[in-house]
Amino acid sequence: MFTANQCLDLVEKAQLEAESMDRSDVNLDNDESQRMFGPPPYSIPRPTTAKRNDAELEDINDPTYHASDVSESENLASKVLFNRTKDDNGSTLNWLRIVALKFESAIPAKFFFKYEFDDEYTGVSYMPASHPHLLKWASLVPAYKKLLPISEAKNKDLISMCKAKNGQLPLIPKVYHGFYEELPSSKQQKNTAPEPSTVDSDYDEDE
Repeated sequence: MFTANQCLDLVEKAQLEAESMDRSDVNLDNDESQRMFGPPPYSIPRPTTAKRNDAELEDINDPTYHASDVSESENLASKVLFNRTKDDNGSTLNWLRIVALKFESAIPAKFFFKYEFDDEYTGVSYMPASHPHLLKWASLVPAYKKLLPISEAKNKDLISMCKAKNGQLPLIPKVYHGFYEELPSSKQQKNTAPEPSTVDSDYDEDE
């Protein structure tokens, strides 16, 4: 009989083997032109009562993200997104209702979306098929020339969430620690309350 942690370890090993097989077919690790930003690989949550040492808390397979990795995409979007209002069926896109997006490397001028998780994906041709050369010259530039400071109170809260306590995993995954640790703080910087969300009202109008 396996313990809960032993079962999780077996699943993690199976995932690593599957990832290594995928990478053996198409090795993009050293091809900068093929790299795209994406969320880090999903991880398996472990029981919060389990005692974990520092080595177990660190996932060496996760890439590290820094503040300099934040890119400006508005200029790029203006060059390649010719259509962002109509899907391939001629219906108007409601971006606030989209729950899932899918991109396929074999169809670079199109993306797919869902309004409900049980729905089939619907395609959106955001670029004419005759303009694929635009993607070859597309590039992302850093969004900021320097790091923007946050308040000292917010910085303290974020750093505390990067630390493991009582053998439990930190609230913020290790892959993001470098990003938050690099953010400068300032006594003059004040916390700004978020603006009220308009998602609910916009969604109701389309129902």
